[in-house]
Amino acid sequence: MYIFTDREIALPLVKALPLLTGSYNWTFSANNRNDENLMVIDDPEIIEIFQNQFINLWTNKFSLERTRQLYKTAKIDFLPTSPNSAKSENKVININSASQEELTSILQLSEPLAQKIITLKEELGGFKDPQDLTQLPELTNLEWEEWKEEGIIITVD
Repeated sequence: MYIFTDREIALPLVKALPLLTGSYNWTFSANNRNDENLMVIDDPEIIEIFQNQFINLWTNKFSLERTRQLYKTAKIDFLPTSPNSAKSENKVININSASQEELTSILQLSEPLAQKIITLKEELGGFKDPQDLTQLPELTNLEWEEWKEEGIIITVD
């Protein structure tokens, strides 16, 4: 991880790195002296945590409908799906017996998140209800809505 406080120095150095994030503080100093921060994260696990936390913050601030409106205003496809996903047929996944590969391919999750689901299942002695997945903070209502729209049915039997 690299932290820069001067944009002019940082930008040429970071063009090839995977995640840039920054902050803007609403102070006189920030407005007049260009005091801003830029952070470059080059660790896949940290990037995933950062992105999941951003999604959690976003979905807790805005309703699903408001998120759709913002995406529409920005002319961005809402929750883009992979070109291989077939919406014509329902997909059923049993989260008590699904492998990591099935979780990643059907639910379109990252491998670390799929592993967290498997670990949680083992800790609970098996899921009693599909909503047990919500014990993981990475899974939000946005994912549930996306799975529903894609015709994915989550079972525990």
